[in-house]
Amino acid sequence: MVDVEYSIDTLVEAGYVSFDDREPNAVGETFWIGLAATGQGLRTLGEWPTLAGVDDPTSFAALLAALHGKAADPEQARALETVSRQVGKLSLAAFRGALVGAATTLARARLGV
Repeated sequence: MVDVEYSIDTLVEAGYVSFDDREPNAVGETFWIGLAATGQGLRTLGEWPTLAGVDDPTSFAALLAALHGKAADPEQARALETVSRQVGKLSLAAFRGALVGAATTLARARLGV
């Protein structure tokens, strides 16, 4: 069990998995609560799209379409499907302007920039 714990700790440090909590049981085994692969871990496994090459509306729309299957619920899946169709229709200039605008809004709201 020590090897498993060491392996999971190594994967956490590398950013490939995360967990909410760990609890030892009476016989010294560890249980991980909420153990899951991160986005980086999924990308490394080829199970999650990378951001390379998504600097145009068509490839970004394809990324959103790929995320559709990973949606947490039907509402999120519908939203991703709708947004992917709309993004695919944008001109390159409009797409880049929207991306800069979204990044700026996020930076202001979340980072106080």
